[in-house]
This record gives sequence, structure tokens and C-alpha cells, in this order.
Amino acid sequence: MIVTLIGIFLLGILVIAALIVESGRWNSKDIAVLSVLTSFAVLGRLPFAAIPGFQFTTFFVIISGLHLGSRAGMSCGFAAALVTNFFLGHGPWTPWQMIAWGCCGLLAGVFKKLIPSPTRWGMAFLGVACAFFAALLLNFYSWLFYYSPLSLQTFIAANILSFPYDAAHAITNAVLLFTLAPSILRLLENFSQKK
Repeated sequence: MIVTLIGIFLLGILVIAALIVESGRWNSKDIAVLSVLTSFAVLGRLPFAAIPGFQFTTFFVIISGLHLGSRAGMSCGFAAALVTNFFLGHGPWTPWQMIAWGCCGLLAGVFKKLIPSPTRWGMAFLGVACAFFAALLLNFYSWLFYYSPLSLQTFIAANILSFPYDAAHAITNAVLLFTLAPSILRLLENFSQKK
């Protein structure tokens, strides 16, 4: 019963998020940039799927949110999870991954609104925060579907067991954002300003 209710709740979140993504206008240049970033987000997951916690998907989702805003970041996150799972396998985890990565893009857009010129360290912190936020959502999914009984102790156990992988994800994000994000964002900004 509880799993059905959570499934309905999750479906509602995806519908609301899709409506947000579809609201407003997109210009052709932003669509082109978002398409490229989403392609990189997809390609950043597939070759490294065998290495838990190590992938470039979150990095490109965050870049799309920082450059184009929350709506684009959400779109990139949703699409990256959906498309990569055509290769890696769909299941009840797919909507959770879509929401987790979509939230990373959303948070990146909000972060950029609050701090218009973020430093390298600020972006590295954002990468760590996004990794652990996404991990919390995905650990909740694992706990709900694979642990018994559903209790605070088993939820804590789920988070402890996944911590090494979550930490690897956070470190990967932080290093990539610290080293590459300023150059990539500058390049994207230059492209956006060209007529």
C-alpha cells in the first residue's frame, strides 16, 4: 500500500516537473546548448557504469543548470536518466533517478540565481551537496524497495552502506566543477553572446 502511494506521489512530481519544463519559451540557441550538454550527460554515464559513484552525468546536469537555469537543469537531469537507462536497464529506479538528477539541475539554477558569479570553491561545494542530496533520494528508494522492516535503523543502514559510493560521486563532482566548470561556463557564455 505504502509503495503504491509513494509511486503515485512520484508520478505526480514528474508530471508537475514536466509542466514546469514545458512552461515558458526556449530560444533555438538555448535548445542547441541544452541538447549538447544532455548528450554529454548521457555519454558521461555509460562508459563508467561499472565504476560505482564515478560518472560525469551530474557534472553536466549542474553545468546546464548554472548556465541556462533551473528549467534547463531539470530537463537535462530527467533526460540523462531516462536515456541512459535504455542502455543500462529500466525499472522502478528510473523515476527516482530522473527526479534525483532533475533536482541537481534545479538546485544548480537556484544556486546561480543566489550567487550570480560563483567561485570554484562554491561550485565544488554545490557538486558535493547535489551528490549527497541525490544519494538521499536514491537511498530512500533502496530502503523502500529492498529493506525489511522499514524502520529508522534500516534507513540509516541503507545510507551507511551506500556512503563510499556517494562519497566517490561527491568527490568526482567537486573535482570536475573546481577544475573544468569555469572554463566550460565561459565558453558557453561566449557562445550565447554571439549573434
